[in-house]
Amino acid sequence: MGERLHGNEWFEIREQVLERDNWTCRNCSDESNLVVHHVVPISDRGTNRLQNLVTLCRECHRAAHGHQQNTTATGKTRSPTRRVFSTDELSDLCRTISHPLSMAVVATISKTGIGIGELCNVDMGDIDFASDSGITTPFAGPGIRVRYGGDIPYNNRRERSHETVVPIDTELEVLLRRWIAIRPDPDQTDALFLETKGNWGNRIQPSTVRYIFEKIGRENGCYSQNDQLENFTPVALRYFFEERFQGRPQHRDYILGRLDRSEIDLSTLENDYRASIFRLFSDGP
Repeated sequence: MGERLHGNEWFEIREQVLERDNWTCRNCSDESNLVVHHVVPISDRGTNRLQNLVTLCRECHRAAHGHQQNTTATGKTRSPTRRVFSTDELSDLCRTISHPLSMAVVATISKTGIGIGELCNVDMGDIDFASDSGITTPFAGPGIRVRYGGDIPYNNRRERSHETVVPIDTELEVLLRRWIAIRPDPDQTDALFLETKGNWGNRIQPSTVRYIFEKIGRENGCYSQNDQLENFTPVALRYFFEERFQGRPQHRDYILGRLDRSEIDLSTLENDYRASIFRLFSDGP
């Protein structure tokens, strides 16, 4: 009989299953809200072997476990609602984080809506601190470049086909500089975010990012095996940015990769972003 796995061991198996199934629900072909399902439950002597695991979307997963689907008055299936943290809730949670890597990762996703694969592929040369960086963004202040593709393959669900540049506010700049100050300095990669335990000094993997979030979620009561739509996850922070960013909608959509650079004025975007972006880790100007 198998036993339920947690942490990196489970994340590594989960990544193998998702890759094998091409990041698609094997039942309905949906590509969102994916989970890895035990065909034979652990409680019924199922195992964690790949042949007993399958990728399902959230609704198909609930159906597989016999949950009654949520329906509208017309009988149509209503999509499950993902939790959207309030700014105060997320700020309280962020202030419990102490590791510089975890702080920088959570802040970057919260303030840019960047996807996990995009985050893992950010290089040192994609960061512009205005005076000491390898690139120059079209901003008066610091910025970060987000590109599709890179060393870490991932499913480009958001269809980001163009390079996006996003301003870096003062809070994120402080957290990135704090991480860079202790960042390993290996010869094999120029990645911004690196592994600090297993595979030390290598480009950070998506499974490590997810583990960072699970650890923070467990420590703060924001993680449940039974209701992942309520969990503290990278996807939850993308939803947070989409819902809580108070700037212009077209600027938000550009940052999320939905609009081309030619459709907006970047100087206006920078001013709007810096005036609208939320603080999460500290009080201050």
